[in-house]
Amino acid sequence: MNTGGVWELELWADGRVLIGGAFTQVEGLPRARVALLESNGTVDVSFDPGEGPNDQVYVVKSEADGNILIGGRFTRVNGTGRNRLARLTPTGLLEASLVNGGGFNHYVHALGLEADGKIVVGGRFTTYNGQAHGRIVRLLPGGAVDPSFLVGTGANETVRTVLVQPDGHIVVGGEFTQFNGLAHYRLVCLYGG
Repeated sequence: MNTGGVWELELWADGRVLIGGAFTQVEGLPRARVALLESNGTVDVSFDPGEGPNDQVYVVKSEADGNILIGGRFTRVNGTGRNRLARLTPTGLLEASLVNGGGFNHYVHALGLEADGKIVVGGRFTTYNGQAHGRIVRLLPGGAVDPSFLVGTGANETVRTVLVQPDGHIVVGGEFTQFNGLAHYRLVCLYGG
């Protein structure tokens, strides 16, 4: 089916499936690392990322307005600098409202969306836009850091998954053994605030 691995799937209410990974083709059609499949598995041709991300996509998340967040190893999307996090339109094109400046210094593995549009980002990174963030940060919808999300030094190793609960708490999992200097073995329940 694909010319590279699929690392992430998101099932939509209408039965379509959004996929992200290392692939460059799906069913013979060029689809650079992100694609949308119909419920029968064929490519939804209305979603075309064009040149797309220049490296692997590890996580995909649909936002309430239909836009799509992608995170991974990439540093460019459709030729535009986007260090490891980008927003796409419902048709797959780069959407300009997420401005992340210098972006992340290492891979993004996890995205959690809050009801107010804030984005919890986890991964292997230690900085975002040149500022220290220990493998987790919460961004405002436009890409600025949310200063109310206080996690101290964060995780001492890679964050692999983030779950935002309905009550606002955030569950974080990964390879870490400490979070903000305290022992937490690979899992920690955070208050989103």
